[in-house]
Amino acid sequence: VPAAPVITPGTNTPPPGTLTPPPTKPQQPAGGGNFVYHTVVKGDTLFNISRRYNTTVEKIRQLNNLPDNSIRIGQNLKIQVQ
Repeated sequence: VPAAPVITPGTNTPPPGTLTPPPTKPQQPAGGGNFVYHTVVKGDTLFNISRRYNTTVEKIRQLNNLPDNSIRIGQNLKIQVQ
């Protein structure tokens, strides 16, 4: 089993040769509205994510069934954008 890649604190760039996920793309669900998926990185908070996508913390929490404002690195969050 290969060792997990080491990411230097203070950077958001994985080491060379590490697989990175493709960029998220807006999706048009049956109910209407535009959605993107955001992968949480070190330093993200629900507040700064909400500002980045012009939405609210409460909307992100509702869409992702989050009981509180806790998120973790690597978590994928569904975000409704306008």
